[in-house]
Amino acid sequence: MSNDNLYTKTLPKLFMILVAYSVFFTFLICMHNLREWAKPRRQTVRAERHLLDLTPLNKDNRFRSKFDGHWIFLLETSGRGMLDSRHVCSLEALAKANPNVTIFLVMPCPVRVINLEDNVALARLLDSCESVQLATLDAKKILKDLPLENISQTEILQSNTYKQRTSDLLRLALIWTFGGTYMDLDVITLRNLSPLLQTENFLAAESSSSINSFVMKFRKGHPLVMKLMERVRESYQPVDNSTAPWAFSSAVANTFNISVQEAIARGNVSDVQIFNSSVFSPVKYGDFEDVFDDSKSILADKIISGSFGLHFWSKMAKRFQIKPNSTAPFSIIAKQFCPKTFEILASG
Repeated sequence: MSNDNLYTKTLPKLFMILVAYSVFFTFLICMHNLREWAKPRRQTVRAERHLLDLTPLNKDNRFRSKFDGHWIFLLETSGRGMLDSRHVCSLEALAKANPNVTIFLVMPCPVRVINLEDNVALARLLDSCESVQLATLDAKKILKDLPLENISQTEILQSNTYKQRTSDLLRLALIWTFGGTYMDLDVITLRNLSPLLQTENFLAAESSSSINSFVMKFRKGHPLVMKLMERVRESYQPVDNSTAPWAFSSAVANTFNISVQEAIARGNVSDVQIFNSSVFSPVKYGDFEDVFDDSKSILADKIISGSFGLHFWSKMAKRFQIKPNSTAPFSIIAKQFCPKTFEILASG
């Protein structure tokens, strides 16, 4: 048989085979696309989270009509719309121990939306915790007509610690305007706070001779809060780190005509309870490094058994790295009370 005849008979067969394969694969592709089209469409999860604006709720008891029970405010005033993992640890511990309390994480304007892709630890917490509300507010409007208004618009801008000072002012304005509890983001809650929250008004001591502003609770419009704002205004110095702790001690002494040491020793003045330092500040300012010392692990049991919270002095503690196998009191406590966040915190 000649080559020409061979090609003449073979080529049509090859062509038919190729056509058959083409039709077959085209059919498979069409069926795959049809199945994909028929699948239910998954909604795209938005990484952005809009914050609840508290500003319009400051009139006519709108806030109380919207939220009942107990609530706790925490402030993040960096303006970045982000939360440090150590602070998320505090938030997790607070929410875990107090599931029936509404917790407001307040990030003042201009923050109105945050990107959860940039807040991995916070995003993980929000996925499993419905009691945490992300909120914002207009600081100028909340401070309007209060003793702190002029400071917030003029002198505070001269401070090297502008963000901390903003927090100092807004915590008082929040408690005056809405009532409720305020807590710093560097306080890890160690147990349910119900026994304390039953008290209408309280302050917390950081030592036997000093009352600090890191935890407090007052009913809306309490006169001592107005006195506190007045003392902060009178004593404000932009070069200082913070005037709030001194102002708190001074306001109590002047309002009730008693030394702050005696007020703390008594445990209450008028209708205000004063919790001693063991409640929220079991480790004093001068010893805060012990909390991050691997050789001080025994301190963790003492703190957990005897306190409602641990104030860990975040500003000074930034230089201490958290390691997965650390035996430092902070790490032991974080593993137990904010386990989800600790995984991220210890991973660096």
